[in-house]
Amino acid sequence: MASQAVISGALFAVLFALLSLGWADLVGGWSAADKNSEVVKEIAEFSVSQYNLQSNYNFVYTMISLEDAREQVVSGMNYKLTLVLGNTACKKSEDYINKHCPLLTGSKLKKLKCVFSVYDIPWQNKRTLTGKRCTKI
Repeated sequence: MASQAVISGALFAVLFALLSLGWADLVGGWSAADKNSEVVKEIAEFSVSQYNLQSNYNFVYTMISLEDAREQVVSGMNYKLTLVLGNTACKKSEDYINKHCPLLTGSKLKKLKCVFSVYDIPWQNKRTLTGKRCTKI
């Protein structure tokens, strides 16, 4: 009986050590993503474009900053990005896709803080906005 307690204690100590070293992130948990990586930048642009397509606002929003980026390995990748968006002078009805849309300034500038969830399967060229939550700031 005493040897079982020693083994259980040792296993607990090893598990605790692995968790404290961050190995838990390898087992399907969320981990920090590199905000400067090309894929995270693509996911951010995709999120903003999907927001613009789905919103009822007549003008285009653009990204001001990328506040946080998280990723999760699944059968593909889940991303959770926190972005600050600002409204621009470009109307949705215009061809704004490849156009620089300047932010409005002063009291006309409206900012949103948005958390976007994106599911990405790069080998199938599939990317889906699975969630969005935006609040005025």
